[in-house]
Amino acid sequence: MAATPTRPYRRILTSALHRRFVHASALSLLVSYIIAIAIGDKSSFFWLWFPLGGCGVRTVLLFMSSLTIFVLRVSQMHIGSRTASCSFGTLKSISLFQIAQTFGWYIFSAWWFTVIYVWSSSGDSNLELVKRGRPHERPTLNERPIYLHSFHALLACVQAVFHLYYDYDRVPVPIAERSTKAEDERTHPVPPTSKHLQATLPKELATGALRGLSMAAATVVLYPVFFRRFAWSWSLYFAKLFFSFPRSAADPQSFVPSIFPYFFLRTLLPGVLLVLSWQTANLFYSVFMAKEPLKRGQPLTTEAKDPNGSLLSGLKAKKNVVKTFALWELSLISQRIPDRRKAIFSEIDREGGSAWSQVLACTTDVIKAINTRIEDSKNPAPVSKPLPHAEKPEPVLQTLPRLTEPIKDGNIFTTAPKATSRQDKFGEAFSSTAKSFGQSEDWTPAARARVRDVFDRASSAMLSPEQKQKLLGSPQKFKLLTGGTPITYKPEDINPIVAQILRSPIGQPLRQTYAQRLSSIVLGTPESSLPMIVDAVESLTRLLVASLAEDPYGKVQADVPSTVRLLTQTILALDAFAHQGGLDAHWTDIHFPQRAIPRRKKLPVGSRMSRSCFLPSAVVSKIYIMALTNVYHVRRVADTSAKACLICYKPSTTVMITPDNKDFFYVCPAHLQDRHFCSPIVDTEGQAKRLKEEAMAKEIEIVKREYEEKQRRKKEREKASSKDDKDKKDKGKDESKDKDKDSSEPNNNDENERDDKIASIRKDSKSETKPDDSPRVFSLHKNFYQMRIDRLRNIEMAKRNQERLRNPSLFPSVPSGNP
Repeated sequence: MAATPTRPYRRILTSALHRRFVHASALSLLVSYIIAIAIGDKSSFFWLWFPLGGCGVRTVLLFMSSLTIFVLRVSQMHIGSRTASCSFGTLKSISLFQIAQTFGWYIFSAWWFTVIYVWSSSGDSNLELVKRGRPHERPTLNERPIYLHSFHALLACVQAVFHLYYDYDRVPVPIAERSTKAEDERTHPVPPTSKHLQATLPKELATGALRGLSMAAATVVLYPVFFRRFAWSWSLYFAKLFFSFPRSAADPQSFVPSIFPYFFLRTLLPGVLLVLSWQTANLFYSVFMAKEPLKRGQPLTTEAKDPNGSLLSGLKAKKNVVKTFALWELSLISQRIPDRRKAIFSEIDREGGSAWSQVLACTTDVIKAINTRIEDSKNPAPVSKPLPHAEKPEPVLQTLPRLTEPIKDGNIFTTAPKATSRQDKFGEAFSSTAKSFGQSEDWTPAARARVRDVFDRASSAMLSPEQKQKLLGSPQKFKLLTGGTPITYKPEDINPIVAQILRSPIGQPLRQTYAQRLSSIVLGTPESSLPMIVDAVESLTRLLVASLAEDPYGKVQADVPSTVRLLTQTILALDAFAHQGGLDAHWTDIHFPQRAIPRRKKLPVGSRMSRSCFLPSAVVSKIYIMALTNVYHVRRVADTSAKACLICYKPSTTVMITPDNKDFFYVCPAHLQDRHFCSPIVDTEGQAKRLKEEAMAKEIEIVKREYEEKQRRKKEREKASSKDDKDKKDKGKDESKDKDKDSSEPNNNDENERDDKIASIRKDSKSETKPDDSPRVFSLHKNFYQMRIDRLRNIEMAKRNQERLRNPSLFPSVPSGNP
């Protein structure tokens, strides 16, 4: 039987994007219909809006102006934001073809809109390019359409600049901040389309209207001064193809156009409508393309014959857009589709390895890329040298006579004699100066970086913070090896004029800020991989947690240690690189504090970077929380086994221990009553004692009721027998005495029986060991609970550091080669 063909994820995503493209185009068509009504001829109200007449034709033609923007967005679509060390570097990352394509499509859209507007206007508007005049008059150019075309062309150029500056080509995928109280657990909380449009459409309309009005006012000044003569000459060139003009028509008749100010007011409406069509087209495209990779509430690959195979092809894709959507879909599957998760865990006979192993490899590659980029920034690749050419025998050339002395063959270690002649003295001074510039230090940069890394690991694992701080006070050479505070130079150290230029708006594109450099290194360049990193970490941790209950073969648990180790290494690498001197500030960063490193609480890369850096920490904490539950039982030990209390360090015999014995510590009984330290979960023993006392009281009450019932029946029998006693008075005293004796004996027996039962019940309750009234099960306060989790994490890190120190390959080798 032939294997089931796997449909590539690229094709599935393309089909989904086509549907979204159609939906966005439909809304743009509606906007074009509104614009067609606004610019139509107002002579007939019915034909102004009726879609099967001229209004419908105008709508379709105007839609071509918006369609060009969709074509531009499709050709340059990307998801991650542009990253570079400075604004000028961001501009360099944009190719000339992209710039030309952006300006070209916007100018074509503006020209097409202008042509449709001129065609739709009435004859009274006088928007023809050539004024025919009377039969005896020569034709002349009409400056109204020339000004209108110039105005719309300037609008197109300004809109293209905004398009490139604000990166309209990026599909804005939102990234949520990690919060334990948030009900929505999605990493990309995309709002519904209707609500999203209601929230953003008014802002875009206001921005477009303001931009159109501002450019209309600016064109009044720019057109006569810079563009009038150029636009006039080009219009005359094309008009001469069909009409004959006099030589006097080569230049405008006056410096100030005669169309002002009346025609200026008439150009406001088409200019604003043109910008609004561009703004709405960009908005509709961004809103629909940024939707979740779902179809009818299910992942896109659900309807495929091989869902996991199609998803894996997307995870292995080379294009970032396809890979980003595939990781996003994997994140949604790990969050809310248990059937797909079980399918990933259960498919073990797939080509190339099990489905889980391939998913693990794809997600870890995204995380490992962070460490790779950090290491590459620390140890840049050497400049490649050209390959040596094969040596060819050169012919012996007849040279000129030698002017200098030949090289000496004597002992080079002997002291050179002092120079006597003027020529020798000049040569000695010149050689000493050249040697002072050319001499280098003993340690190469690569060796110093490696030794510094080893010393930092060793000092963190073996030394206390006080000892490490003492080492940091050593000479500067040792600080470079042990991770001391780096020196950050300021522009004033180079030149005050350069510092003033960098502080001015002119120098803003040249500033290499700490945040931009850190983002470009950690998130990648020229486009940020933050959405892929977030989805990879979220998918990996969700699948690991779900495997505890859904993995039928238990193969996922073997990969938990390596995954936690990878996340921990990434956290440590990010923390050391961002906060412990791994990245020095550039001298052009005028706002960076001198000789300092940014504090850990505020990583200056923006909210997205902060989430990317600290998300693995939350993931690792989640793994430790899973292993350590916040339930502690109170136990007692012998007096000889007492140890120091966790809080006050006094000897104590009270131990708090988890049910799985993974964590325990000694504490005084008095601290158990402090609600800021712990709180009781359930008072099981006190509740059992109360229940036992209530049961004992019920039993005693039953015994008393039985005794009273017996006494009542006995009195009734005595009343019935008193009548018989009167008839038998003649009997002897001996018989009466025997009768009284017999009647008193049952009464005594009943009282004794009652007392014995009550005494036995109380004796049984007293014979049991009296329980302690204090609670037995507690949950720690969140701060103390986090301290216990951090302790387990530090123990694991210390073990790993010890293993690293035992590995000889981590220590640097002896420098080889010439300096």
